[in-house]
Amino acid sequence: MAAIITIQDVRDFFPTSAPDSVVNRYIALMAQADTCLDANNVPEVSQELLKLTAIAHLLTVQQGGGVKSETDMDGASVTFRDSKGQSPYIEQLRSMQGYSCVQSIIDKPKRFAAVVGC
Repeated sequence: MAAIITIQDVRDFFPTSAPDSVVNRYIALMAQADTCLDANNVPEVSQELLKLTAIAHLLTVQQGGGVKSETDMDGASVTFRDSKGQSPYIEQLRSMQGYSCVQSIIDKPKRFAAVVGC
């Protein structure tokens, strides 16, 4: 049976300032993997960890990656990593049972369209 993830589960696993509505959308996005995870007999606890890690990855990418360097108050400098779709969570995800079920969701090609004129 598919593991159910809540907003509180996500916040306990990955502290984020993202609004509940955003976190809920990521939960719904990861729920698309449920059929695949169940069909591949991925245990519920593994499904939970996989989904939570995938959501942490997506939230990290959305927030622009992690902090690369910081300076004290006198220097007042913070540098962020350019995540380019990567996060510290991606390697962990790739090593987890059931990753292939979420891979197609988190690694979808990005397509852009431009409409010129009316």
